[in-house]
Amino acid sequence: MLASKRFSLALALQDRTLLNVRGPFDWHETNGYAVRLGDEWALFQLVDRCGGEDGFAAIRLETIAEIAPVSSDDSFLAGRAAEAADRGSLSGRRSRGRA
Repeated sequence: MLASKRFSLALALQDRTLLNVRGPFDWHETNGYAVRLGDEWALFQLVDRCGGEDGFAAIRLETIAEIAPVSSDDSFLAGRAAEAADRGSLSGRRSRGRA
């Protein structure tokens, strides 16, 4: 089971796919991009409801119940996150205090 989660996350990491990650309970749901993948953990750059950066979360792979891409056709959030990525936010391309 962990192998299939790792494979799905590795593809999403490579493609920079916005994901909806659900835990074992209904209230545990995270939207973000996989930015690092380890043997037991995944690091996600969280995305808020407006598509902006909202910190990071390290999630144990064994606590992930479901991983699904957020489709831009089905979600306002995916469109907003894509716009933010085009502006340089969420991709690491923006300049931090340099002219």
